[in-house]
Amino acid sequence: MNWQCDDIGRLALSGVHDATLARLVLDTEARTVELWLRGMNGERRRLVYGEVEMFHGDAIWEAAVINTIFVWPAADVPDQFLDAPSAGWQPLLQARMPAAADLMAERRRLAMKFSGAYLSSVVCSYGGDLSLLAGSLHIAQWD
Repeated sequence: MNWQCDDIGRLALSGVHDATLARLVLDTEARTVELWLRGMNGERRRLVYGEVEMFHGDAIWEAAVINTIFVWPAADVPDQFLDAPSAGWQPLLQARMPAAADLMAERRRLAMKFSGAYLSSVVCSYGGDLSLLAGSLHIAQWD
């Protein structure tokens, strides 16, 4: 399934806002993360992030409710999300690099090193947040 984002990086796909996280699969050996979402109107979306370089989950609950999913090219994250607490680089790096100066330098280093990758933030209304740096994102329906 083709996907695109709006001008600030929100995934423009029906069935994402207020979807329930039905399944979360983290496969460190295959370097993949799968999100299986069940939309309010019966949509079923499976997001498969491949070539995952970094992953951070914060207080994930069972049946988390998705507010929005952001996807940006790693080298092109909008300025407003450089230090945002729940989306962008900060949630991915803050537990690894608590010092603000180190965070800024690491953000620049990763954006250059993985310039072809995507930074994605899954912001939940209820049930935690996820952030990851991945080389690919494929979206499909599931039965």
